[in-house]
Amino acid sequence: TAFSANWNYSLVVAYFNQPINFGIEALRLWSTPSLLSLSVELLQADLDSIQGAAAAAARRILSAGGGQQQPEPVPPAHHYSSATDLADLKVPAGHGGGRSLSSTDLTDDPAPPQSAAAAAVPFNRAASTAPIPEMLEPPPLPEHKSVILHLLQQLKLGMDLTRVVLPTFILEKRSLLERFADSMLHPDMFLRPADMPDPESRMVAVLEWYLTSFHAGRKGALAKKPYNPLIGETFHCSWNLGGGGENRLVYTAEQVSHHPPVTAFYLECPQKQVWLNSSIYTKSKFMGMSIGVNMVGRMQLHLMRHDEVYNMQLPSAYARSILTVPWVELGDKVTISCPKSRYSAAVVFHTKPFYGGRLHRVSAEVRNPASSVVCRVSGEWSGQLEFDYPALGVKKVLDVAQLPVTPKRVRPKQLQRPYESRRIWGAVTDALRSGDIGRATEEKRKLEDVQRCCEKYRKDRNLPFPVKYFVRDDEGGWIFRRTLEKDQADTMA
Repeated sequence: TAFSANWNYSLVVAYFNQPINFGIEALRLWSTPSLLSLSVELLQADLDSIQGAAAAAARRILSAGGGQQQPEPVPPAHHYSSATDLADLKVPAGHGGGRSLSSTDLTDDPAPPQSAAAAAVPFNRAASTAPIPEMLEPPPLPEHKSVILHLLQQLKLGMDLTRVVLPTFILEKRSLLERFADSMLHPDMFLRPADMPDPESRMVAVLEWYLTSFHAGRKGALAKKPYNPLIGETFHCSWNLGGGGENRLVYTAEQVSHHPPVTAFYLECPQKQVWLNSSIYTKSKFMGMSIGVNMVGRMQLHLMRHDEVYNMQLPSAYARSILTVPWVELGDKVTISCPKSRYSAAVVFHTKPFYGGRLHRVSAEVRNPASSVVCRVSGEWSGQLEFDYPALGVKKVLDVAQLPVTPKRVRPKQLQRPYESRRIWGAVTDALRSGDIGRATEEKRKLEDVQRCCEKYRKDRNLPFPVKYFVRDDEGGWIFRRTLEKDQADTMA
């Protein structure tokens, strides 16, 4: 089909505004020989030279005129098979709500290094404290880029990625169950609301913990995907706070469903009478040159001394520039509410504009029952946050790089049960650490093959998977079997 000069020019301009319009759709729908080569040229160009490549492509298209050949048929997309069902592993008798972690069984994870650069930069509304990720990481290897190109040709806009097998080299060497735990890098911030004297200060303290929890779950600027948890997979860890471990925060997570993929996790601290329960359905979709992950579900934080429950959601995450140097940002509008006190917080995670703008911006407002703003927050969830109290005329700056870090405590792998995350994924993790992508892919495939066999066995016999630590609640979510009871002295998680 012939292309007019104006049509071709608009197609190139569309590349800058939404790369998929020129790249993937040109590959799939308008794949004439000349345009196909130009599309691949643009898709493989590095960020530093993308503008020059697009300009050259525009000149070539415009000079080609209208005499294009008929498009060749595009072969149908390959249907990837499911890759994340857990083996029908034997569950020890009497698992119930699990046993308490013994302090003699645990080892501390190394504390992540704090960013000296982020700490040294003063709070500045006009400039981002987070450097552009493309400047921090090397581009992917050529063979990796060709794998991504092949994968992109199989995808469609808006396609659900739940059943798509992604390349092994993009994996992060930890399970999603552990990534949720890593959001508790500052457990003292999580427990602080229980000690606040009034509903307003408690809501602000909950918001402070919420906003400071996101930077801890990401290791480095380069976007990596955690392992998709296998159904029945669990992860356990704890944090000791204070001398002698008198304040102990315990975390239990389990993958309770595979289709759809649902992760349930639970935290409790008997000494502070605080517990949190959450079940999250991770829904991912292909968006052209980005991948979006929606966190469907909610978290409930219980402050038992005050008989308060705080309801909140998690924001959506986006992996950008997946063909070159992928990086992650958050973008969503979420709310935190307490039905008893009627205080609420509205939080907006701002995505970076195409031209200019700052990375990882966030803003929030806390309102009292009369709907008056008692606190405003602006800044970056990865850097500095400014809290403004208009009624008091007071401002304070919170720098996440300066917050004290408490490493989680995890049993050594040899003491873990067969279905715990680090033990299940141990062979894959070891291969990735040694740079042996082939062996990592093979070890991952072995897990997947067992999962499929066990899933077929249960399906043929109409058997449900025996979830260990969580049960369905009245609203269709999942709740821990033995949540903390009032005045309970020790943890049962």
